Amino acid sequence: MNITDQQALAFSLLAMIAEDMYDAAIGSLNPPADTRVTAFGWTIVGYLTAQDALFPAKNAPRKTLSLDPTKRVLFGFVAQSTGEPTSYVAVVRGTEGIVEWVIDAEFLLIPHLDIRLSRSSRGSGTSIRR
Repeated sequence: MNITDQQALAFSLLAMIAEDMYDAAIGSLNPPADTRVTAFGWTIVGYLTAQDALFPAKNAPRKTLSLDPTKRVLFGFVAQSTGEPTSYVAVVRGTEGIVEWVIDAEFLLIPHLDIRLSRSSRGSGTSIRR
């Protein structure tokens, strides 16, 4: 699939909106949808969240990042096109602050999950399941 410069610009604006949504409701896993998403022809159908990363304690034997199973963070959203209902986009916000820049420099290996996106037979809802 080729993406035109105009489409790339529109997608980058969605990423900027995801960042703005995060900044407007820090700590929320499902902030209110920004009206600009609809203005650009999309409808938010879900949010992208993940476990937060932790820095190791100074006296920790392993000096690597780990996941905090008790804390989830908003990373973006999934939106459906209003003009092409079979078209979806996953939008991930940018890196926020120096701590996330440092975390981005080190990746954690985690087991692959078999995840499926399914729509009900009546088309009334979408779910993600393992």
